[in-house]
Amino acid sequence: MSKVSFEVKDTVAVVRLNNGAINPISLELLDDLIEAVGRAREEALGLVLAGGAKFFSMGFDLPALLEYDQEGMTDFFERFNQACLALYTLPMPTVAAIVGHAVAGGTVLSLTCDYRLAASGKTKMGLNEVRIGVPVPFLTDLMLRQIVGDRAATQIAFAGEFMTPDQCLALGLIDEVHPQEEVEAKALAKVGALAALPRSAQAANKANRIEAVRYWYERSGRRFDEIFIKTWFEPETQELLVQAAEKF
Repeated sequence: MSKVSFEVKDTVAVVRLNNGAINPISLELLDDLIEAVGRAREEALGLVLAGGAKFFSMGFDLPALLEYDQEGMTDFFERFNQACLALYTLPMPTVAAIVGHAVAGGTVLSLTCDYRLAASGKTKMGLNEVRIGVPVPFLTDLMLRQIVGDRAATQIAFAGEFMTPDQCLALGLIDEVHPQEEVEAKALAKVGALAALPRSAQAANKANRIEAVRYWYERSGRRFDEIFIKTWFEPETQELLVQAAEKF
């Protein structure tokens, strides 16, 4: 694995996105992430998902994705949702340690975890998809609404704004805010404490929590994913994506 690192501390797997300063989500990163989640399932009792000091992740690797035709983009998007679902359904406690900015796809990856701990200060999070011409992905919307509730999820998805840690905390998008240097230690401690509880009960609690999202995505996901891909290739969206890619 070259885009994701993996280590086990005591009983907790630390899976770290490691794709440069802004951690763009590429196909290679997704393949490595799925492999790391598989290892965590076999080698650990809990998982911390981490990123870099400046960016947890800036989201999709737009300069690369703009080179894809519809078939290639469909393959990428299916792989992205596969990675998200693998993390989301992992039968153990998981925490996202968000030290740097986690925007767009970065926020999505954080939603796959049971808890989100973020650094105080200028760290930004949010789902800006609507501002670049695409809908929030269906699986993302399902996870978001389960975590923050319908009204807050609508506000987050429809406005497409980036938010501060305090704003995210008020909406329930993150669970705790800590000084940057303490975030990962707090995440490890939280997962470690949960992982020390009886495993079968924890796994059952996790299965209860994720079942509705898993069910609805497996039932209706393909239809909504096709809408996402169709929207991605609309001329207006492509223009907005080109503009957004200039920030990479």
